[in-house]
Amino acid sequence: MSNITVEENAVDNLKIWLRDSQQVTPDIRANDKTKFVDGNIKINDLAGNILGTLEVQVKGVSKPYKNTPTYFVKKEFLEHCKSQNVPIIFIVVYDNHKAFWMHMEKSKCDNYLNKMKTNQATITLYFENTHYIQKGYTAHCVFEFTKIISDQNYKLDNFEVVSNHRANIEKDLIEVNRQKNTSIGKMNPIYKEIHIFLDFYNNLLDNDFRALKETIYPNYWKIGVGIYDYLDNAISFVLYPISYELNDVQIKQFEVDNIHKHDGSVIKWQVHSRENPIKKYPEQFAYEHIKQDLINGLFGELKIPLLIKDFFLATEYLFDFINNCYPILNSTFGHSTFVQNIYLL
Repeated sequence: MSNITVEENAVDNLKIWLRDSQQVTPDIRANDKTKFVDGNIKINDLAGNILGTLEVQVKGVSKPYKNTPTYFVKKEFLEHCKSQNVPIIFIVVYDNHKAFWMHMEKSKCDNYLNKMKTNQATITLYFENTHYIQKGYTAHCVFEFTKIISDQNYKLDNFEVVSNHRANIEKDLIEVNRQKNTSIGKMNPIYKEIHIFLDFYNNLLDNDFRALKETIYPNYWKIGVGIYDYLDNAISFVLYPISYELNDVQIKQFEVDNIHKHDGSVIKWQVHSRENPIKKYPEQFAYEHIKQDLINGLFGELKIPLLIKDFFLATEYLFDFINNCYPILNSTFGHSTFVQNIYLL
């Protein structure tokens, strides 16, 4: 089977699967001459109103999917996706009638680009097993695509606020990076305790609260800790974002006399004078910081919108939450009274 036939079959199958949903209008062309995209997908709400558009690049594979879905791409494709304002979805369609998709967001492109050597022309992308499309299974991708469009619309609607927020982060980072790091080359058991907190906090931001990270710390790799004072029953520190393009450390030790110099508009120093939460309960403290980030984002200058106007998306969020959290909600799986009580609220 020729490459042209493989791509034509891939595009034809994908359009058939996507049209199973009334909320998707695919406009995808096989063997398209446009270098980096093959068309687009429009997402509608249940009333037929267009929510937004995603550009797509489709590739066909003339063999069945087996274990981890992968596909190699050129460096220039990643650089193109990174530079675009319109979200791009990369889709690979396998011969056994299953397709996997990936949102080529800037942070993800940066992550792959940073792994490439100077003269490396291509790199292998690894798809998530849960991000797939096939006949009769489009609800999940429609849900995820709607979230991507919602995030994009927020950035467009709040461009000035988001731009000022990023500028404030960069301004605050100048002061953080200006301070001398006295921990370079030293060993200390406290670093293990700090790493436990950082690993958990960054994992929350990279997964369950990724949308929060993209809003508060846009296009940054990880969060680091700058320590001024670290005792068994007290701590003073700052949390700072680390750029994808900067080879920086995640833990820095600053001179305690300089703590008064740093209280930025975004990166603020914190003092706990009665206990050391990073040492005592690092995982709980990570959740507390997530909660504080949400409060600052909701009621601070960013004002993250949590009201979901689309009924379909709101329903999907609600039932996903119930399915995952029903034990701590003192309910049992399949218990209908709980859902009825939710509607009564």
